[in-house]
Amino acid sequence: MLDFAREWLNQEFSGELLSVGEGPVPHAAEAIVLGRQWNLSTVLKRAFYELARRDSLRLTATSEDVPCDQDHFGNDEDDEDDPIHELDPKDLVRLANGQKELTSAWLSAVLLGDVKCPLKTPCNSNKARITWDVVSPYLMVYQFDPICGIEKLIEVDWRKKGYCDGCKDARGKSLREQKHKVWENLSVWFDLE
Repeated sequence: MLDFAREWLNQEFSGELLSVGEGPVPHAAEAIVLGRQWNLSTVLKRAFYELARRDSLRLTATSEDVPCDQDHFGNDEDDEDDPIHELDPKDLVRLANGQKELTSAWLSAVLLGDVKCPLKTPCNSNKARITWDVVSPYLMVYQFDPICGIEKLIEVDWRKKGYCDGCKDARGKSLREQKHKVWENLSVWFDLE
């Protein structure tokens, strides 16, 4: 059973960038606790990212932790399944520091840098560098989830924004590089090395 549980955790909290999709994977806090207990460092990077990219990080407390007859803080049912209060205080600091870095990475991504147009008569890519209509739908949604946010920017129809095919490809390449860099930096940002 332990081997099965270890294998399941390694699959659910894979260390592969391609496994990251829309919507957080549940039980990230428990994966961190189990990863520490079972010496499964392979799950920590993804588990921290999954926990960090949530909209809210409410504490779930047991009845002995809370005064009066309150059962828990907040009303998110997922909190009961993934109690963040079980994390070591050092891991909570890692989480907070990591979220700051994720926000910074996301802001860097939405400040789309210039691309050098390969055409003799340059297209409008530099004029269309950043437009509010491109970024605004995603700005707050992906503030702690730059990997999925960058993917949304990659999916933008840059041709409709005045980019030629060469600039569109250059923009996509630049964004993909940023996404990979975010993934590589997670171990540093969450102090997992």
